[in-house]
Amino acid sequence: IDDVVSYLPQFVILLSSIIPQIALRVKRRLHSQDGEIYPLLFTIIAIQATLVIPKYTEVTGIFIVDSSILVSIGRFSLLGSAALFLISALRYYGFNSSKIDIYTSAVLAASLLISLFAPISSTKKENAMNVFNSQYDAYIQMATILLYVTTIITLLVFAIKDKSPINTRRFIGFTLIIVGLHLSTSYEFITAIISSVLYLTGIIILTFNTGESF
Repeated sequence: IDDVVSYLPQFVILLSSIIPQIALRVKRRLHSQDGEIYPLLFTIIAIQATLVIPKYTEVTGIFIVDSSILVSIGRFSLLGSAALFLISALRYYGFNSSKIDIYTSAVLAASLLISLFAPISSTKKENAMNVFNSQYDAYIQMATILLYVTTIITLLVFAIKDKSPINTRRFIGFTLIIVGLHLSTSYEFITAIISSVLYLTGIIILTFNTGESF
């Protein structure tokens, strides 16, 4: 049962990541700030759920895709979503450059290249669920954490500066999601439960906050 629960965050991430996007359509806020940010951000986050495939292969014996491919996909979803969090935070608070799409494409391309070309250890090939188990992945982890922390600080600064309920809820929601995502790579029983609760709570907060500003 512990092994099954350890994969729970990935299912929560996959299923709950579509909730804010559904809320945008229901509230007819596809052209709001949230509507410009959520679709790509939560799509990249949801890709992380592919990390449950090794467990599926182990349980069923059905081989779907090579583990090295899963490792690259996992790296991309983690690094790419972390970069998008920071761009999203800046975009919310006045970083409306006409070149924002170019910046977004650039960070995603860089994340993909790093994910594809960073060497994969033999240990990782045997167990793709252990996302960080080599020197290269340690660097990716540090970069991801740095992006997470910078995003949280950025959201906090603007929430304190603006002091509006919308920004406060946005800060809380994104912070819970970010912490939940970070913990989801642990695959320990207790950590998996905490990760799932934090991520889902953050999604719920953002869903109620969806589309309240343009």
